[in-house]
Amino acid sequence: MAFSPGTWPVITTTILLAWAAAASGRGINVGDMLMMDRFLRWQAAHNRSYPSMGGRLRRFQVYRGNVEYIDATNRRGNLTYQLRENQFADLTREEFLAKFTSYDGDYRTEDDNAVITTAQGANANMWSSGGVDVFLNPASVDWRAKGAVVPPKAQTSSCCK
Repeated sequence: MAFSPGTWPVITTTILLAWAAAASGRGINVGDMLMMDRFLRWQAAHNRSYPSMGGRLRRFQVYRGNVEYIDATNRRGNLTYQLRENQFADLTREEFLAKFTSYDGDYRTEDDNAVITTAQGANANMWSSGGVDVFLNPASVDWRAKGAVVPPKAQTSSCCK
């Protein structure tokens, strides 16, 4: 028996949801179907494919968690912004950080334990934290006076005449 190409997403959705429901010990509900439909539309929009049904189910679960977070955040209504789905919606926070940043799985760095000092020396206002004395940073720094910043240059002649 041959199926038309348009029926495969429905069949795949039904199989995935039945498998997920059996694994979790609960029945299929309308919310699951709607979320799977949303996932399939997102998957098509972002040209995503997964090597196996297990991989697709895992990505669906991650996607669902991210979308639930997005929807809950947007429902709060007291924000000056809104979250939305993007091409990273099937990645966990750790996967995103590992792939797109220098994140190594540990939030603390050696710099977190470093003592910060200023050029003001021992006469600066000091505070104590955990028995270690550190100097407060100055309220402002004129980096031009320190030679750390060069004067502005006329750069318009190179591209606009």
